[in-house]
Amino acid sequence: MACQIDEHKQTISAILNKRRDINPKLSIKLSTQFDVQEDYFMMLQAAYDVKNASETTHTPNLDNIRKVIFWNTTIDKIDWEKHKKAVIKRVLERGNATEIKEIISFYGKRSFIDEIKMMKVSHLF
Repeated sequence: MACQIDEHKQTISAILNKRRDINPKLSIKLSTQFDVQEDYFMMLQAAYDVKNASETTHTPNLDNIRKVIFWNTTIDKIDWEKHKKAVIKRVLERGNATEIKEIISFYGKRSFIDEIKMMKVSHLF
């Protein structure tokens, strides 16, 4: 295919392996090959970029949380949304007032309270 659109196969490989983005010239070349509008592949690239940007995970302020609380994992690799219940439980069990305030601030008071309500009381004490 790279030869058909007069493009280096390394360029196509880099795009497929997420090491390079589609640019306007390549979008035009691909559109001719696949018989679609010239901006079609640029629109796909833009949609991909937006999706990635929205999935960028934000984290609580780690300056306010001691790493020792999460001794059994790498704190920088925690998926804070996926493991919300475990994070809240751990901070309530082992955290100090500053850490608890940070987690409440990060998740929001309502979400924090909802998670606590779903936990068994025996897990917290």
